[in-house]
Amino acid sequence: MYYVYEHKFEDTQEVFYIGKGCKNRAYSKYRSKKWKEETRGRQYTVSIIQDNLTEDQAYELEKELVEKHKPVCNIAPGGITNGITSSEHQKEFYKTEEGQVKREKLSKRMKENNPMFSEEKKQIQRERNLGSKNFIHFISPESRERRRVNLSESRKGSQNPRARKCIYVPTKKEYGSITELVRENNLDKNISFYVRRNLVTLL
Repeated sequence: MYYVYEHKFEDTQEVFYIGKGCKNRAYSKYRSKKWKEETRGRQYTVSIIQDNLTEDQAYELEKELVEKHKPVCNIAPGGITNGITSSEHQKEFYKTEEGQVKREKLSKRMKENNPMFSEEKKQIQRERNLGSKNFIHFISPESRERRRVNLSESRKGSQNPRARKCIYVPTKKEYGSITELVRENNLDKNISFYVRRNLVTLL
């Protein structure tokens, strides 16, 4: 169940924030930058206006109270928060023009403050990746294909560390792998057929 609450300054008795939530949300200080600026160095009280509400009921009541008091810290219409919750009402807000502007500003600010997005950091990462033997995103398509073929060939025949040596009985010739035997003698890949008929001896 949800409830609607208010934050009020003790000195002026001004309601500066109206919100909805559940559990201990009303007492949380995980708030917007505006809320933190307004409450810095000031005392305030927390009051539960109405509880035992559904989310829709809480949303409607919050919206009415926000329109009535116009709290300075409510940065969006009632029922919509600063990314604290993920209700359907918040999703609808971000579909509006105002919500899209807010999302773009938030995204830009996060990128500017994140060192991973700096051009210097990107260049360092590119150089590091180019020095890695397992990194192929910056290799040309021709080199990538040549690398794939070489890797594929290295896994075939006797070069494969798991290759099984064998002897083709009719010619008494030894092979470094079953693949080489099958390829040279144009045999079926089902080697067990030849083993059962004593045409191939596995070593």
